[in-house]
Amino acid sequence: MIASGVSLRAQSGRVYDRFRNRLMFPILDEGGRVIAFSGRVLAGAEPEEPKYVNSPETMIFKKGRVLFGFDRARRAMAEEGRAIVCEGQLDVLRAQAAGFLEAVAPLGTGFTEEHAKLIGRFAKEIVICLDADVAGDRAAGRLGGIL
Repeated sequence: MIASGVSLRAQSGRVYDRFRNRLMFPILDEGGRVIAFSGRVLAGAEPEEPKYVNSPETMIFKKGRVLFGFDRARRAMAEEGRAIVCEGQLDVLRAQAAGFLEAVAPLGTGFTEEHAKLIGRFAKEIVICLDADVAGDRAAGRLGGIL
């Protein structure tokens, strides 16, 4: 469990859950296999807790190369000719539940050129659908610069 990054060892030697008190999202590769996890902090957590915690990067998981929801979205991207880039996992799940199966999201690293190449294999149009706040505006600017 420690080698996979799911658990951590404290200086005291105690082993604890990296994702304690979080809503868990499995991160899947293009084939639908679990390669990592992302945990979103639950309501009522300490303010200093990071909103999301991801598995550490491994040989099979590189945040800058993986998009949440891509395993389900790639077919829809090819059919629609479009991808919808959301800000987070819950946004993707809501969009896909509403019938926008081509929705995906980066995993906290921001949108990368690798993400653009991945989407470009399946879709020609990219719709940016980020939160209407300062962070969303900044992210949209960075994303637009890559596209």
